[in-house]
Amino acid sequence: MPTLLRLLGCLPLLAAGLASCQKSDLNAAAPMAEQVVPLRVGSTWVYRRYAFDANGTAIDSTTYTRSVVRDTIIDRHIWYILSTKELVQNNHNGYVRYNPADPEGIIVYANAGFGGSIGYNYQYPSYSLWVLTWRSAQPAPVATSWHRYQAIRYDIELQYLYPGQATPLIQKREEYVAPGLGLVHANYYARETGQLQQRLELLSFTQ
Repeated sequence: MPTLLRLLGCLPLLAAGLASCQKSDLNAAAPMAEQVVPLRVGSTWVYRRYAFDANGTAIDSTTYTRSVVRDTIIDRHIWYILSTKELVQNNHNGYVRYNPADPEGIIVYANAGFGGSIGYNYQYPSYSLWVLTWRSAQPAPVATSWHRYQAIRYDIELQYLYPGQATPLIQKREEYVAPGLGLVHANYYARETGQLQQRLELLSFTQ
């Protein structure tokens, strides 16, 4: 099971140690979950995915589709199966991905009630990975999108630490989630250089 921590302020505090936190019990009485990403069988998102060269020039684009294939019940809770084979749901922590070792799921996009900053640590045989996420307080226009969506920005940082390294290799991404639409825009940066590598732009959404 990955280790979940609530980030306290900015990243440098991570090295000093963070207080652990517990997600709420899914079985406890709670208000209806915020629909961070709208989920219903048949929901379909169509994206344009752009690839960029080292100079920041778009060199290729493809169409990418993600859809909700069906739903299923696990431990008395409804989960939705995506075309990417992921199992996801909205609960009172936000938009989460199913993990057999954690019945509450791994938080992908935290909702406003849970808090704006979280971190997961994964231990692999050859490296350690921290996935750190910061959530903006309010929706705002997406500056790098030609649609100018009003969306919540999630800054995601992946820190890969290999044996013998003093500092981790860092890969960053920005994902923008709009109410009623879900993910509408994303920027992905190369781990080695920090340069823009890929961009997703929502073309259409049907529900």
